[in-house]
Amino acid sequence: MARLADPDIDLPDVRRLFRLRDERERLAATSKKEPRKVPGSRRQPVQNPILRRLQAVDAEIRLLGTNIERRLLERAQLGYGDDADDDSSADALNRAFYRDAE
Repeated sequence: MARLADPDIDLPDVRRLFRLRDERERLAATSKKEPRKVPGSRRQPVQNPILRRLQAVDAEIRLLGTNIERRLLERAQLGYGDDADDDSSADALNRAFYRDAE
């Protein structure tokens, strides 16, 4: 799978994913020390904002991971990352096409 990664395209998302995972660990540790319900603006019990942020981070981690995985699978289906001597890859087909066009 590493051969399928394109640093220019994937690296920002991978970095973001690791930052989010770090943030999630910190939020989870903090949320264990905090109450689940806190007083709202009118003193009604509301969910702790830390828990809401934790849920949002979880959702973003799932989405980002799915997007990265989808891009890698699409590249695999197109033949990116195959060995150079494999003539069925998209790059080999493009080279053959332009070679024939000249």
